[in-house]
Amino acid sequence: GHAVAGLRASDACIYGRYGYGVASWSVRQELDLSRAGPVAAGGRQGLRFADPHDLSLFRRIAETDPSPRPASLTRWNAWWAMQDVRLRHAATPHYAIVHGVEGAETGFMRFHTEASENWFTSANRTVIVDDLVAHDPQAWQALIGHLFAQDILHRAVFPSSAVDDPLPLAVSDPRAVSLSGLRDESWIRPLDVAALLSARSWQENAVLEIEDAILPENAGKWELGPDGARRSDRPADARLGVAPFAALFFGAQTASLLAQAGDLRPVSQEALHRLDRLFAVGRKPHSGISF
Repeated sequence: GHAVAGLRASDACIYGRYGYGVASWSVRQELDLSRAGPVAAGGRQGLRFADPHDLSLFRRIAETDPSPRPASLTRWNAWWAMQDVRLRHAATPHYAIVHGVEGAETGFMRFHTEASENWFTSANRTVIVDDLVAHDPQAWQALIGHLFAQDILHRAVFPSSAVDDPLPLAVSDPRAVSLSGLRDESWIRPLDVAALLSARSWQENAVLEIEDAILPENAGKWELGPDGARRSDRPADARLGVAPFAALFFGAQTASLLAQAGDLRPVSQEALHRLDRLFAVGRKPHSGISF
């Protein structure tokens, strides 16, 4: 009864053999707070400090996010239990701030100080952002703005950010943000292609031919259009395996990029552009947490 299976891969060469494709990626961002300021003025309005151990508050905010990114994960019971253990046994101080009125918060940021031989006299005082949830741009700008308001800080590290995170655009000096560590995040294996295709709406018509040697019920030609998704005998606009289909469906990669890599075989450039439009997403998929 499941439409997909998902995992985090211990080895990147294993799971593609079984039809898993990378459906989300993350990058590490390091922000030099001494070099830049936020572009948006007055961004700290609506913030208040919170008890970093009050995980029920952060859970409620995370679970009421009205528009999570594609391929995000729900933070399950054991994940919150792990956060509790890490907080209770942490070697450095942890902090938290929330945005919004009490009972209707729209975001939070949990962070801790990086261990240092003498943090108070260090010339590179750093905080690590453990978790950041923002329901809207106002909450995100306020939470990021808090970091700039701390005179004692020199650097902030975001270990897992979306590949299209707006941080480099939100600071006065984009070179103050360094990106590194592009990592595969969610690996997704489509189990029921019919259910997946029927879960989205399609504004144009196209026919995809999907190859799946392990689950042959997924294989074949699928017609997409305003009337939904269904099996088809029409000539295919493009062919691709089930693993790259996962990357295309969740928005991790565009049809054009998959075609350039040889993972998608279109019949024409016009068909390729149509698939780019059909599978377009507003924001790149990202989870930000691990299993």
